[in-house]
Amino acid sequence: MYCAFAFANQQTHAQVDVGAISLVSPVSPMCATAFQNITVSIKNYSAATINFAVDSVTVTVNITGANAQSLTTTLTSGTLVSGGFQDVIVTTTTDMNIAGTSTFNAFTAVTGDANPANDALIPAINITVNPNPAAAVGPDKIICTGDSTTIGAASVAGSTYKWYDINFN
Repeated sequence: MYCAFAFANQQTHAQVDVGAISLVSPVSPMCATAFQNITVSIKNYSAATINFAVDSVTVTVNITGANAQSLTTTLTSGTLVSGGFQDVIVTTTTDMNIAGTSTFNAFTAVTGDANPANDALIPAINITVNPNPAAAVGPDKIICTGDSTTIGAASVAGSTYKWYDINFN
């Protein structure tokens, strides 16, 4: 005896598999700013296009060390084709002016993830921010046209210096 069942309007839902593959920014060496973008590249490992309105994907960056914090954003619109990559700005306001080494760990999360083993960025990324140099040039001086004086700053390993006048010349 052979039996078959048919269901009208049956919808299938493809398994979703997405993971963090690289830290796009910041990168080392860097010019640290108080408003640094944290951007992660993700990959769709699924056989089908991911529709973020149906399968929202959360991207998290955990930072340990000198600039410890946890940052998260959730993709709720748009699509990502099978095998495709997308850069995701997790935040635009991280203060990277904090001297020291920070370790960046990024990962994705999605309900029904087909392979959680490929969610995390491997290996974690270390970024070192050197301290800002202290430029102490001594007491104020009046310098007339044709006069000269010597100015300088203490050396900081890994740093270079450029001196400019008030007009950036």
